[in-house]
Amino acid sequence: MKKIIIWGGKGNGTVVLNTIIDINNLSATKQYEVIGFVNNKHKETVSIEGIPVLGDIDIINELVDKHDAYFLNAISSVNTMNIVKNTIDKILINESNRLINIIHPSAIIGNNVKLGNGCFIGHQSYIGQNAIIEDNCFIHAQCYVARDSIIKKHTYLAPKAYVGAEAIIENSVYIGVGALIKERVHINEFSIIGMGSIIVEDIPEKSKYYGEKAKKR
Repeated sequence: MKKIIIWGGKGNGTVVLNTIIDINNLSATKQYEVIGFVNNKHKETVSIEGIPVLGDIDIINELVDKHDAYFLNAISSVNTMNIVKNTIDKILINESNRLINIIHPSAIIGNNVKLGNGCFIGHQSYIGQNAIIEDNCFIHAQCYVARDSIIKKHTYLAPKAYVGAEAIIENSVYIGVGALIKERVHINEFSIIGMGSIIVEDIPEKSKYYGEKAKKR
């Protein structure tokens, strides 16, 4: 049984926790034990859903070694993308084999999909054949990632996001709830796609697009 530490709190942290509970409940033997959270608000929060908060993210390497544990990031918001990238990149240097993938049992993963380290794929999500999901990507519930698409490092897909075939999503992109990305569109790094937006053309880096007929803001 693998021990897991989650970086996060209430919200995506508990989404990951409950996914692990679902995996254990559907397995003949318990596969995972969540031994704690790391959270920079740990001085205010002692436990989350009955699981102890072990300290700041700064000590994650120490905690992983001490407990012989694995690690998954659940911090994903428009305000934290750069922090997450810098933190996970440091961890990847020495602890890449300790970043674990967690996939909800109801998710569908197509043939020849390539997953990096530290990826989360949520309830009823679909990843099409030949897609590439790089390190530390968080794909929430009921997302659709079509065939031959590429999702690069540190990218977050909120619930019900849709990525069309052969689209390329660069590093540290945030795609909001219910956003639709047309096939073969290229979204450059550190861009934010707002909730419900429809993207039909390439997006330059560090851009913010919102609306049904998405416009730059």
